[in-house]
Amino acid sequence: MEGFATNRRELVLLGFIPHDERKFNFNLAFGFLLSVMRIAQKYEGRNYTTGLHFTGFAEQILGREVVERLRQYKQPCHALCRYTGGEDR
Repeated sequence: MEGFATNRRELVLLGFIPHDERKFNFNLAFGFLLSVMRIAQKYEGRNYTTGLHFTGFAEQILGREVVERLRQYKQPCHALCRYTGGEDR
């Protein structure tokens, strides 16, 4: 865990999961991370980015307008991308 103050009212804690996401024990570590997130939210904390694993929190973190603009921006790329098969993430 690493932390730093961004201003007088906000402290950022960065949690690192030193696990391989392809292994079973990653699921346990990820569950722990979700517990820490719930505790932070209980005390008015929040996520500041979505990353790969928290896209479900995108509207909460970034706001609906930003998420919609990102989807519109990415849509032409996703339609052509062989990796996503045209799916919208």
